[in-house]
Amino acid sequence: IYIVGSYTSVWHSYIHHNDASGNGGGIWADGYYIFGHDSRYTTIAANTANNGGGVYVEGVDSGYTLINSTVSGNTAYTHGGGIYTANGGVVTLYTTIANNIADGNNSGTGDGGGIYIADTSIFSPYSSILADNQDLSSDAPDCYTAGSGEVISGDQNVITNITGCDNFQVENDSMIEGNEYFLQRDYLGFDPQLGTLAGNGGRTLTHSIPADSVVIARGGLTECFGIWGYDLRGHIRPFPPSCDIRDYEYTGNNDDPLLVYDSVTFGYHSDTNYPTLDDLYNDITELRHYYDIRNVFSVPGSQYDASSFVIGFNQPLYDPYGNIAVADVTNLQNYQLVSIGTNQMFETTSCTVSGDDIAIPLIRVLNHHIFDEILIEIELLSVGDYRIVICNLQADDGSLLDGNGDGIGGDPLIYDF
Repeated sequence: IYIVGSYTSVWHSYIHHNDASGNGGGIWADGYYIFGHDSRYTTIAANTANNGGGVYVEGVDSGYTLINSTVSGNTAYTHGGGIYTANGGVVTLYTTIANNIADGNNSGTGDGGGIYIADTSIFSPYSSILADNQDLSSDAPDCYTAGSGEVISGDQNVITNITGCDNFQVENDSMIEGNEYFLQRDYLGFDPQLGTLAGNGGRTLTHSIPADSVVIARGGLTECFGIWGYDLRGHIRPFPPSCDIRDYEYTGNNDDPLLVYDSVTFGYHSDTNYPTLDDLYNDITELRHYYDIRNVFSVPGSQYDASSFVIGFNQPLYDPYGNIAVADVTNLQNYQLVSIGTNQMFETTSCTVSGDDIAIPLIRVLNHHIFDEILIEIELLSVGDYRIVICNLQADDGSLLDGNGDGIGGDPLIYDF
């Protein structure tokens, strides 16, 4: 991608295996106002160039912002395996910069495996990771500041090797090394224990993390909700207490080969604001933010009427053309919504109503292809006790639904609310 002048924003993309004989293997950006261009929910991987294997930013007062993104496995024959910024600025929010290489031809000339910050340039990371990058001349594996180039940290970053980042500043002076959960600090010299770049759900590749990674629950609090409240794969970021550093939120299901659900979010809309397909696919951010503010993230006893709810999964869902295939995520036969009967006991455990449970019709089921979520729309439900049963669903790769979490698969998901 070659960008000059006009504002450009790249969303939900996978930019990979490109090669530039000059600079900017994945993206070359110039602009006329600082921090103008950006990439969101995007993976930039396995690109090569002379400088800036993944991203190259050039021009006075130009800049680039990466939000909930991954820059991984890129190579620069000289400087900036992942990113090179010349006379401008780069900002990262909840972004991973890992496994990139500087001096890729092993000539002994080249710095900044993760990022190279040239003279007069600025790098401002927020809740981001620089780790496992390489400088084959051994000078600056994760980052390098040349001349008056500087790193101005917005806190909550993990930088494994700070060698070469000579001009490193924190945005505030509240960094307390003795308190791991202090709200404003960086984690310098820590290993985030990143997995290999792989398919972990969502539409691009990401780096998974284990349950004991330092990044878990240490992200910046102000970006844990609202329009930032989802990771690169579309998984909801928990709040409170805090979300994870970088673009990948640990859910406990990251390496599960079965299809499992991650989250349930309820929403309400009036007839005049009924969401259409255009709302869902063309204005996805506004819609998701709309559901965020309903404040009912699977909270038992929440006193809200509901007319829709979103269920998130760990993998892309099987969604062939039409809605009649047995395992099709949009087939209404795979869902059964009931309210509790007079005996005050739920008896329905499959997609067929049992006992005196009362069946409630569904309007439609829509698949959020980008976020691995389904939107189930219903008539307005008043406050009460309900059960949704989901049957037969499969992931794109044929993985079976493990509704009860027993690790076997092929059983329904039963969710009471």
